Amino acid sequence: MPEEVKSITSLGLLDVLKFNDPFVKWVIRILTILYLITQIPFVLKLTEGLPWLRWLRVPNAYTVADGLQVFAMALLLGPCWFVRTKDAESGDLRRQIALEASNQFQGFWVWLIAMWLFFYLTLFLRVFVGSENRAWDAGIDLLNNLQGVLLFLCYWALTTITVSENRKGKQKPFPYALLFVWLLLFFVADVSLPGDERTRMVFRLLSGLWVGVSMGLLVGCLESEYLHVIDGRYPPSRRFVICLLYLYAVLQVSYVGFGFRFGTDLRPDLALVENVGSILSLPLKLLFVGLCYWLIREGRLDFYMQKTRKAIETTEADWQEFRRAGE
Repeated sequence: MPEEVKSITSLGLLDVLKFNDPFVKWVIRILTILYLITQIPFVLKLTEGLPWLRWLRVPNAYTVADGLQVFAMALLLGPCWFVRTKDAESGDLRRQIALEASNQFQGFWVWLIAMWLFFYLTLFLRVFVGSENRAWDAGIDLLNNLQGVLLFLCYWALTTITVSENRKGKQKPFPYALLFVWLLLFFVADVSLPGDERTRMVFRLLSGLWVGVSMGLLVGCLESEYLHVIDGRYPPSRRFVICLLYLYAVLQVSYVGFGFRFGTDLRPDLALVENVGSILSLPLKLLFVGLCYWLIREGRLDFYMQKTRKAIETTEADWQEFRRAGE
């Protein structure tokens, strides 16, 4: 039996069950508390018939789900902004380059958290306003697409050399122009085309797929051995965490059901998709933020940036050498 299989089926399984991984130990306490918080909408739903609990009521459970997202993202913004403890001027040149690349990633990551806050705040406010104006739909789609843009920029920062060797310029700039054109074309089409249910579902499906693909690309980078190998092996508990993040990427498709809870467009089945998507996405979103926070704080992301840059620079020469050795 391969060594990796033995690890997963014996000691590796114990690691998962006992949470011996320091990152999992750290995050499981947070997720336990936040999971209990996410049950508030269901508790409110169950207590609707109890007159002595009327003071707990809000417009609906969807509002609570959106409000929890806003509250969580607002709390995370500060710690995530200040997680960096060393500036890009410390250490030798290679370390400075790695730190600057990590800072680029952190900037996009913090803006992503802010975009989540704006997105759910908009959904939250729309419930109270109760507006069926088409501009709300286009604006919400734009905010969702911006999440995809920031996820893609995080992915780009992890897979491309963006800091020059002497730190005086950028070797490969970020694809801002291409992403801006994509956002503009989508927004113009979203506003111009008819606002019937089928058209809206197509736009939201495309938007959800865009965010899901971008998240999948980023999670693929976060799966790197440079970020997770401990004591000569890749802990199964980290594989479990990565699997949950891939689940989060797939969950983005649930955006197809967002926004169908108003007036003549009310669709209970699609509204349920939105509510379930909002509730399930919160713990997964916190897991994603927690993993990135951990990697930045522990310096693993800096190490990843340095090793990945070296791999990008030397892979072609290594490949040619390997190919010649086999001839």
